[in-house]
Amino acid sequence: MDPGLVKEVLSTKFGHFQKPKPDSLSRAVVTGLLLHEGEKWANHRRIIKPAFHLEKLKCMLPAFSECCNELIERWEKLFAAGGGGGSDGEASPHQEVDVWPEFQSFTGDAISRTAFGSSFMEGRRIFQLQNELAEIMVEVAQRVLLPGYRYLPTKTNKRIDKILAEIDVLMRGMIEQREEAIRKGGSRNTDLLALLLESNLKESAEQGGSETAMTTEDVIGECRLFYLAGQETTSVLLTWTMVALSMHPAWQARAREEVLRAFGKSKPDYNGLSRLKIVTMVIYEVLRLYPPATMISRETYKEMKLGDVTYPPGVELVLPIVFIHRDPEFWGPDAGEFNPRGSAVAAGFVVVFLRLLNWAWLRPRRLDRALRAQGLKGTTYRLVYGDASRMEQLRKEREAKPLPDLTHDIIPRIAPLFQEAMREYGKMSFVWLGTHPAVTIMDPDLVKEVLSTKFGHFQKPKPDSLSRVVVTGLLLHEGEKWANHRRIINPAFHMEKLKRWEKLFIAGGSGDGDGEVSLHREVDVWPEFQTFTGDAISRTAFGSSFEEGRRIFQLQNKLGEIVVDVAQRVLLPGYRYLPTKTNKRMDKILAEIDVLMRGMIEQREEAIRKGGSRNTDLLALLLESNLKESAEQEGYETAMTTEDVIGECRLFYFAGTRRRRSF
Repeated sequence: MDPGLVKEVLSTKFGHFQKPKPDSLSRAVVTGLLLHEGEKWANHRRIIKPAFHLEKLKCMLPAFSECCNELIERWEKLFAAGGGGGSDGEASPHQEVDVWPEFQSFTGDAISRTAFGSSFMEGRRIFQLQNELAEIMVEVAQRVLLPGYRYLPTKTNKRIDKILAEIDVLMRGMIEQREEAIRKGGSRNTDLLALLLESNLKESAEQGGSETAMTTEDVIGECRLFYLAGQETTSVLLTWTMVALSMHPAWQARAREEVLRAFGKSKPDYNGLSRLKIVTMVIYEVLRLYPPATMISRETYKEMKLGDVTYPPGVELVLPIVFIHRDPEFWGPDAGEFNPRGSAVAAGFVVVFLRLLNWAWLRPRRLDRALRAQGLKGTTYRLVYGDASRMEQLRKEREAKPLPDLTHDIIPRIAPLFQEAMREYGKMSFVWLGTHPAVTIMDPDLVKEVLSTKFGHFQKPKPDSLSRVVVTGLLLHEGEKWANHRRIINPAFHMEKLKRWEKLFIAGGSGDGDGEVSLHREVDVWPEFQTFTGDAISRTAFGSSFEEGRRIFQLQNKLGEIVVDVAQRVLLPGYRYLPTKTNKRMDKILAEIDVLMRGMIEQREEAIRKGGSRNTDLLALLLESNLKESAEQEGYETAMTTEDVIGECRLFYFAGTRRRRSF
């Protein structure tokens, strides 16, 4: 019942808590992603994901709208002709309608249109068969069945087999027709089946065969899952929403007024739907009181510790969602009441308070106990600040005197806190950076293991809102997004392209004076190399836009100085969003950088599209690679947005200037 533990079970990335394996009877309806784990689940999800991209879902709104119109027209005719109407033919205001079968039919039609498009009639037949199959399964599940029952030649099993065979024939026919049309370059469909097959054929071509691509049986399983996951959950939500609104007419009136105000007599569109705040609150409250999945199960496949309890392999963990959603401990004394405003506002305050408490005290104490229980030693956690005050004291002592002459020992200057902790607690010890423990790893083999992990077990620390001002691009990303961006950026750093910049580096390092140089003159090389690396990156990154690039470098430098200065203090969460003088200055700098970069990017993209003279600077190479990716992916999935390109360009400065001038 602990939401924190529920989150841990459901969000595990390493498969420690797996879905219970369905028996042979359940497999008749449970298909696709609901069955898979690990690599197969990841492969299928990657292939399916493009079909559910927001831009593609927007294209399905007309189909949803058509289904809504048909439902409303059917109800209007029912009210006009139904018993209970007046003798003059007018509709009765008290006509009773069983909305459950109505919404089942409605969602089935909507999914048939959006999933199968031109094959709508076959889709409708599949829906009818799936529905019959689900009814049989619900009836059979009421009995206690011996293992192997599904393989006995009973009347029920024969009917299940006949339904599955008919679904297989219908789906296989549709899939083969669509695949043939796609291979021949025929007219493109925008329904889910077409998008799924296109993504799968592309995966097959890229992987050189059938390693990670889905088989026809896999595609059939995912298509059947469209119905199972989409039809049942949506029809349940719509039915309970109607029930809740009929019980609370004041909320019904407010929701209706909002819809009329947003659309009037116009057809609903995506932008308008996203502005329906009251309707959204009502739907969230219905989902809280009547969740489509009332219970979720996971199973341990090895010994696992969750909270204070260690579970052996083979234990099924039941997550009672419906109980958690109605628990007064989390939702207040009126947890069982329909109260959209209370859910949206009061729950918001509770969540903020619990997050602050967890951030400042519960989580640090739990981590401290876990580290010390394994024999690690370190500094004592201090509420919110951690070792910040000691770090500041050491920093002032460090800056009060210069580096000793004739020494290469820079550690006391750059990491005095870690040096002090290792001297007192050992090489493998920890300090507190605010509310987070930082453990030092000195064993080279362990360092290699941490940095070379392919499974994301050791991720980059998530930067706070202040760090995000300077930390951009690839430094922020993980997993699939990191891989996509790196693939796009990589061609810009090909050795043959880097060779073209030799003259630019020479130009950046050439002096202008013709006088002799004094061999004994003292020069502060730090600001000199700051300017040098900034000019070199401005020339190689932006070429003909060198002056704008130099200005961006100056702004980035100023931004870095402000962030370093602010980072010396201990800041509470949300500081970055306060209207302080420093924050306003940072926002002004970021806005100027954005304007300069956006202007350069738009000019270059326009020139590339028109086939103008090609540039060899980093920006041009990056944009060409990104436009190519966009064309191959049809504009959406893996290509970078303008904001992404700006982030990567800013990273050129951040990663390039600071490292090279220090070197």
